[in-house]
Amino acid sequence: MKFKKTNLKKWDLVEVKWQDACRQQGGWCVESQFDYGHAVDFADSMRAVGYITHMSKDHIFIAQESCDSDGAIGHVLSIPSSCIMELNKIKKLK
Repeated sequence: MKFKKTNLKKWDLVEVKWQDACRQQGGWCVESQFDYGHAVDFADSMRAVGYITHMSKDHIFIAQESCDSDGAIGHVLSIPSSCIMELNKIKKLK
C-alpha cells in the first residue's frame, strides 16, 4: 500500500497495521534440503501506535514516546511502506 502523504503530517498520531516478516524453519540447513512445501506463506500482521516523525516514499517513521520538556523521542519504528496494510490517523480527544 502506498499511503497518501498529503493526508498526514509530522506529529500526527496514527495507528499502523503492517505485514511483518517471518523466519522459516529454525536454524541453518542446506538450501537443497529446505522444505518449501511447508514454508509459511505469510507472517502475522502487526499494529503500532505512534507519532509520525518522518515519511518518505519507502518508509514511515513513528515514535511511540515523546518527552514534552526536551523534545526527545523514543522507540522509533521504521516501517516499509510496501508492508503497510492500514494507516489510520487517530483523532484528538476534546
